[in-house]
Amino acid sequence: MGRKEPAKRIVDINMLVKEVPQDLKGDHGKAVFEMKDLPSAKADIELLKQVFMNLISYAIKYSRKKV
Repeated sequence: MGRKEPAKRIVDINMLVKEVPQDLKGDHGKAVFEMKDLPSAKADIELLKQVFMNLISYAIKYSRKKV
């Protein structure tokens, strides 16, 4: 199986990142999310969402004991 070509389009990263905590299915406990305004980008929305899912879930996982 080969890789498919990324479907690049303009993505509102603010909206994308706001969806991530909801998609983590309550795995974030009492975490508080603060976000500054992010620029739009031309990218594959599914791949970019996976990047933010990984970054945020790892941040929660490895900072749980600090809160």
